[in-house]
Amino acid sequence: MDCQNKEISIVGAGLAGLSLGIGLRNSGVPVTLYEASHFPRHRVCGEFISGVSPKILQFLGVDDLLHGAQQHRKIRWYYKNTVIFESELPVLAWGISRFKLDELMANRLKEVGGTLIESHRIAKDVRRKNNEGWVWASGRKVHIKSKWLGLKVHVCKLEMKADLEMHLGENGYVGLSRVERGRVNVCGLFRKEQFLQNNKQSIFKNYLYANGLEYLSERISKAGKDERSLSSVSAFHLGWNESNASDFEIGDRLGVIPPFTGNGMSMAFEGAAEALNELKRYSYGDQTWKESRDRFLKRARKKFSWRMQMASRLHPFLLNSSLRMVLLHLCKLNLLPFNLLLRLLR
Repeated sequence: MDCQNKEISIVGAGLAGLSLGIGLRNSGVPVTLYEASHFPRHRVCGEFISGVSPKILQFLGVDDLLHGAQQHRKIRWYYKNTVIFESELPVLAWGISRFKLDELMANRLKEVGGTLIESHRIAKDVRRKNNEGWVWASGRKVHIKSKWLGLKVHVCKLEMKADLEMHLGENGYVGLSRVERGRVNVCGLFRKEQFLQNNKQSIFKNYLYANGLEYLSERISKAGKDERSLSSVSAFHLGWNESNASDFEIGDRLGVIPPFTGNGMSMAFEGAAEALNELKRYSYGDQTWKESRDRFLKRARKKFSWRMQMASRLHPFLLNSSLRMVLLHLCKLNLLPFNLLLRLLR
């Protein structure tokens, strides 16, 4: 029974925190989630799920929440409005907005008996007092010197040329993915430029034009944006984050994979599944908190290190002008080993 198991408190109700909480509740573990924001909400995210196995989603108890998601197979890459690559994903992927998915998962958590406290920010001194039983899933760590800016907006009536589009710019790239209600999620990663960030409503257009993607900006303008969905994020680091020796951290707190991989949402689910195994043992009294934390960190590093390493090596081919020419040449000669690269990033 729940009262015989130790409670787990989770700070942050994103994909990792919510799916972990649902999995723990399904295993009879008392769970409380604290979320600084409230549901439903828009977040900067590719809103594209590729790579996670149905077994992991079923293990977490969230597989049925994707039954209404868009199904994606065909992809197309562009550079300066020219198609440079077309292919199909070897395994079906899903498209669903975070606005919808996070709300579905929050409701599922409540249905299985978890407690969700919204609009509540946990003070940092909680860590210093006693971090046993606390899991930190509160998103990307702040890196003031970060050179990256992430932007996202939903477009209402955008005609898509494929299920997924990737548009390469001079100092960034933009992914398009169909989500629910006939909308398209437009999400970009750019090198940050202060002179482009004066006006919130025109910031996406400014970055698209600065990156040679004016044709995409015009497509978006003609289709019509949902201004309420416009979101941005900065001051984050791509790759592994430094971890406090005593903190149990999951999701983007642990590390952020470059978004071109399309694997960020899947990693959130996969990491939650790894954490679930260890936290159940702690809650049941089968191992100490330190053992659970150390075992999870070891398992997570082993599971994700290869794809994080490959992602960091491939990312410059999208942003460095010389390396991008190599990529374009491979695409022109039809020599890009797409399926191999996809396996390396999964």
